[in-house]
This record gives sequence, structure tokens and C-alpha cells, in this order.
Amino acid sequence: MNDNQEKIEKLYCLAQDRFHENDLPEAIVSLKALLALNFQHLDAHFLLALIYQKDQAFELSNQHFRTCIDANYKIQEIYKLIAFNSKQLALYTNALHELQKHLHFNPEDDDAYALLGDVYMLKELYHYAKKVYLEAIKMDAKKPLYYVKLAHVYQAQKDVHQAILETQKALLLDNDNHQTNFFLATLYASTQEYEKALNFYEKAISLNDSIALYHHNMAITLSQLKRKEEALEAQNYAINLEPQNSHFQKALSGL
Repeated sequence: MNDNQEKIEKLYCLAQDRFHENDLPEAIVSLKALLALNFQHLDAHFLLALIYQKDQAFELSNQHFRTCIDANYKIQEIYKLIAFNSKQLALYTNALHELQKHLHFNPEDDDAYALLGDVYMLKELYHYAKKVYLEAIKMDAKKPLYYVKLAHVYQAQKDVHQAILETQKALLLDNDNHQTNFFLATLYASTQEYEKALNFYEKAISLNDSIALYHHNMAITLSQLKRKEEALEAQNYAINLEPQNSHFQKALSGL
């Protein structure tokens, strides 16, 4: 091993260490120095793409992923990673194309189907989103998030009853997810089933009481149930969590 190769190997190992320590800036510095010595180092491009993705620099991430694809390196993994970046950049058509390529190599990847459904949802193509979420559930029926995603489709299609049923399925698999409990509460509130809504707002808050919106929504539900003092208490709690939120301040006077 010559001096240059040894330096490259040390830089790559250092970048890996910094990445695992979540010191992304130092990892980037090491990888840029490495690529200045050997731009064809595909492991470095791949790691740098992952770092930029984690740092939410999605365009830069895709540039390095595409360098890997041009060299036919890890293409079975990379198409889905590019699709995720493209979704974050609101390049939904690009994301769909990349996922189709990924699924060609990985037809049993339920997570890719779920991501595909997310993109269809963002494009408001609810029929297609429903189809691919159901495919993801068919592949792995033990993932609660897939049922929640499907519930959002039904909600968008104004089928709140079916949205409630799907969310209940998610809670059967994971009853302690505060976001799912909150979502189910909002569904019940939308159908004016306020007692049921209140139960799930209380459950969500018992699991995570640091989210102001949970207290705000519960305050509105309590107000609908004519429980004014409790509603005011819940709304004040929301305001204490987010004192700069003018909407919460205005809502207080309407309770």
C-alpha cells in the first residue's frame, strides 16, 4: 500500500467514525479530502450521499448517489434512496420513476411500496396510494404505520368510518403510539363523537404531554362537551407550551 492509498483508507475510516458519532461536518470534510485524492472512490460517494441525506441536503445527496449509479454501484439500494430525496424536494414524478426502478430489483420490498404510497398521496392520487398501501400490508401485516397511512387515504376520500377502522387496526398492533391515538381522536372529533375523541386525546397526552396541539384539540373537544373549565385549563396548557402561537391565544377567548 503506497502513501496515497494509506491516506485514503485513513480518511475513509475517519469519516465512518465521525458519521457514527453524528459529527456530520467533520465526516464531510474527511470525505471531500478523500475524493480530492481519488474521485472514483465509490464507497466515499455513497457514504457522503448518506451523510447529506441525514443532513437534509437532498440535492447534494442525490448528486453523489447518481455518481454511484453511473458506475453501476449499489443500484439495488440507491434508487429508493434517491426516491426519498426526490420526495423531500417535492420532485414527485422523479420519485415515482426511481421507485419503479427500485421495485424492479426488489419486488418484495414493502417499505418501498409504502414510500410509493406516500408519493401518490402527495400527488393526491388516492386510488393509487390505497392500492400500494394495501400491497405493503399484504407483504407485512404487522407494521402499524401502514394501517395509519391507509387511514389517511380514506380520510382524504371522505370515508371517515373506514379511516377509523384502519387506525384501530394500527392501535391493536401498537397501542402506545401517541401520534396514532391523536389521529384517531381527530377522526372521532370530525364525526362529532366527542366522548370517544376525548378518550383518545387523553391517551395521546398520557403518552406525550409536550405537544401543544394535543392540548389545544382536547380543549376544543371539552368545549363541545360543555366542560368549560377543563377546556380553559387544557388551552392554557397549550399556550404555556407554545406561548408565541397566536392561534392558541385567539382560541382561548372562544372557549
